Amino acid sequence: MRIGASSYAVQAAYRTQQASEGEPVSGAYQVDVLKKALDGQSQAAQELLKMLEPKGRVVDIRA
Repeated sequence: MRIGASSYAVQAAYRTQQASEGEPVSGAYQVDVLKKALDGQSQAAQELLKMLEPKGRVVDIRA
């Protein structure tokens, strides 16, 4: 997982600020931001699932 601000995140924050000030934001830009956000979330989910995979060792916990 990436932690920290990327140049894309800074640009997205700047465009969001512009939109809140009344400047129009294109629909294509909004779709692009959503696609990148979903890609980042799916990548983070894949990394998390990879960390949770069993390592090939079975432990018997029956008493």
